[in-house]
Amino acid sequence: SMIANYFGQKVAPYYGDTSQPSGTFPRTLNLNYIKKQDMRYGENAHQQAAFYIEENIEEASIATANQLQGKALSYNNIADTDAALE
Repeated sequence: SMIANYFGQKVAPYYGDTSQPSGTFPRTLNLNYIKKQDMRYGENAHQQAAFYIEENIEEASIATANQLQGKALSYNNIADTDAALE
């Protein structure tokens, strides 16, 4: 529910028709993200993953940070760093 609310706020400007009753999902959803990097693995070591960001981000966030050294990041590295920034 929290995830759905978050994405609902993020994608509201992209909806052409906002007259849908609350609690229903749109028939189509078009989002544009840019792949920043492949990740070492997903939430679990056997999963593949990639990190995508919104275009034109200006505020400080994990999406705008530069990795200076070390192995490619994993999903958990991204999630933990994002939580620390919040």
